[in-house]
Amino acid sequence: MNLITATMENKKAVSLTIEKSQEIIGTIRLPKAINTEADEILAADCLKEIKTKYKTIEEYRKFFTDPLQKEKSSIDKQFKPIKDKLLQVETHLKKQMSLYRMEKQKLALAQAQSTPMLPVEAPKAKIKTENATVSYKKVWEYEVTDFSQVPEQYLIVDNKKIMEAIHSGMRDIPGIKLFQTEQVACR
Repeated sequence: MNLITATMENKKAVSLTIEKSQEIIGTIRLPKAINTEADEILAADCLKEIKTKYKTIEEYRKFFTDPLQKEKSSIDKQFKPIKDKLLQVETHLKKQMSLYRMEKQKLALAQAQSTPMLPVEAPKAKIKTENATVSYKKVWEYEVTDFSQVPEQYLIVDNKKIMEAIHSGMRDIPGIKLFQTEQVACR
């Protein structure tokens, strides 16, 4: 069996499974409203049914996708060292080109200051070869030199750390209001 035939058969199987999954959804009995304890019990049973059917549908999906994910992961692992090496070489070359360019700009500036009457050759903004076009552009970057002086609007609240503090029992964090909400869970 070739790859195309296997893929077509797999698509048919997925389509049939999706049809079956849609039929499963159609069997769920939803309460119209929750106004009484009996309605709440019916809703609880409905939640359990939904969770069970969700799990079943997820198992159907994984039956098809897990082998694909494993194969993709295997292929990605084989290509990763090659891609990493290429990126490393690319980064090195770009750095070398930038250093060369900065040195050329320094020399041009020094020449202009020492002999203002002579024309100065500035580095080219673009380099065209038979195979490539390389352009240079100015980009802004930053480095934090004193964190205490950074304006508040540029500081980000770390949700993960706050939640870790709350889960470890901390209940008083300056500038943060802690409160509880209720979530519905079903097993």
